[in-house]
Amino acid sequence: SSSSAASDVYKRQCLASTFIEIKFGGWSHHFNTKDEFNEVHEGIGLEVYSLDTNNNQVGVGYWRMKDSLNVSSDYFGLNYRYKIRINNNIEILPSVGLSYFEKGKKENGSITKHSGSSLIPSLSFNFYEKYGLDLFYVPEGSLSYSDTIFFRLSYRIIFL
Repeated sequence: SSSSAASDVYKRQCLASTFIEIKFGGWSHHFNTKDEFNEVHEGIGLEVYSLDTNNNQVGVGYWRMKDSLNVSSDYFGLNYRYKIRINNNIEILPSVGLSYFEKGKKENGSITKHSGSSLIPSLSFNFYEKYGLDLFYVPEGSLSYSDTIFFRLSYRIIFL
């Protein structure tokens, strides 16, 4: 059919690859030193990306971890990244993501769950087409009780 042929042409000319990244770990440093925060997050997640021929990547994902208050937290997101190839083995990917989250919140001396959304910039580094490191700076606000640096690891599986 003509729609199938058009789809095939689009895939060959515009879509360079589709891949999954398995995300894991999660470590942070909080710059607020007056409170104690969890900084080992034991996270696991999955993101699915499409890469076009102009190095644009669009993806969706899910991430679950113990947050800074040690509460199991969930993040669902839509992410845009741009791939900058440094050499055959290293890529840098500046990105911005829109996330919906459900996480712990301190309120009147107790911890409760709350939900919200946030725009989150990050910087990813990929090595040898498979291994990755995601780095986030999270300012004090809706997502964090302190200015925070957060990182996690990833492994990529390429489908197309």
